[in-house]
Amino acid sequence: MKFRLFLSVIIVAIAVKCYSQNKPAKSYVDMAISGTNLWVLDAEGNVNLFDTSTGTERNKIATDCAITSLTVNHNGQLIVVDDKQQIKLWDAKSLTFQIIGVCAVPVSQVVCNNKNEIFLITQTGLQV
Repeated sequence: MKFRLFLSVIIVAIAVKCYSQNKPAKSYVDMAISGTNLWVLDAEGNVNLFDTSTGTERNKIATDCAITSLTVNHNGQLIVVDDKQQIKLWDAKSLTFQIIGVCAVPVSQVVCNNKNEIFLITQTGLQV
């Protein structure tokens, strides 16, 4: 299973490289995988969605401000933190983000445990 996941990520990385050969190079800073969805965060704060089974880009996710970190919980739902320190959950039905919280300090990374509890890594420590 881990090998299959690793192989899927490699295939998508190669596909992204081939897809972007005629475009200026993008710098990716974070990614998360759920099923056949590969969510990729670029250096400009945009989230792109790729299909791991085909290696093609599905679409760019519209946001009202730059995304700084992303993760996927154990239900396969995308969770992001934006540059306003808002924690948002992707709603696949409405194709929008729903704000589920705000952090008072800048967030370096967002992670989830196996109970789907969200943890924020900040300069002041770990926040729940």
